[in-house]
Amino acid sequence: MTFLLWCEESSMIMRVCQVVACGIVAAMLSGCDRPDRPPMGRVCGFVTLDGEPLPDVAVVFRPTEGGRQSTASTNEDGHYELSYVDVELGCPVGTHEVYLSTGLSEDEPGGPRPELIPSAYRGRAKLTKEVKSGKNEINFELVNRQP
Repeated sequence: MTFLLWCEESSMIMRVCQVVACGIVAAMLSGCDRPDRPPMGRVCGFVTLDGEPLPDVAVVFRPTEGGRQSTASTNEDGHYELSYVDVELGCPVGTHEVYLSTGLSEDEPGGPRPELIPSAYRGRAKLTKEVKSGKNEINFELVNRQP
């Protein structure tokens, strides 16, 4: 009987060791340095309009050399932090066209919502920014230029 208990305990210990070993291997394989990812930088900042925080702004950084874009949405304080894939924070290093928008059509959830970004800042190549390795704070201090 003692032998059977020892075998059951030994078998349980082996299972625990296997689970732990699988976890370690999975962690090693899913490390931060993924060869399929370009060099990345962390990008965050604030979007303001006439000195006031601008919430609910869609922020898109699109690499000028092509590739996957990084996106964010500003919070009630106008703060954003870019995500590259799903919840992976960051943005590829290099030059980016930046798109800012608050407008939503009737077909979109939460829409319709008016566009608050002045036309001087909207559209292709109106805003470009350079992302470097490491931390990047990129603020957008927009001014409404109405006559």
